[in-house]
Amino acid sequence: MGNPVIRFDIGSPNPDVQRAFYGGLFGWTFAPLGPFNWGPVKTNHPDGIDGGLSLGESRRVTLCVRVDDLEATLAQVESLGGKVLYPPFAFNDDFRLAVCEDPDGNMVQIVSGAGAGTKVAPWEDQSGA
Repeated sequence: MGNPVIRFDIGSPNPDVQRAFYGGLFGWTFAPLGPFNWGPVKTNHPDGIDGGLSLGESRRVTLCVRVDDLEATLAQVESLGGKVLYPPFAFNDDFRLAVCEDPDGNMVQIVSGAGAGTKVAPWEDQSGA
């Protein structure tokens, strides 16, 4: 069985432009940017995953993938042509996260642990966007 994509993040120097584009095209809703210049994105569909929008210089889309064994997965990254950018660190005390690049330089967050994909960041507005 494969590993699920549980979240995405859209990075942009122009978040208002991205809100207008994705909101108009797909009906997504956006909360204001909070700490770390990041805010949640609701796709508003039970079969979809939610994500985030962040302010930054780079234009990018980052995937977040949940795995059972973070160390085993990270051991494969470089052998498959990728690079580990940030080794695993604890997040919210109930899951760990590492950041990698694929062979083309796209960022991939890899998470593992009991809370991976079930909790939101502490600064997220949990009442909905």
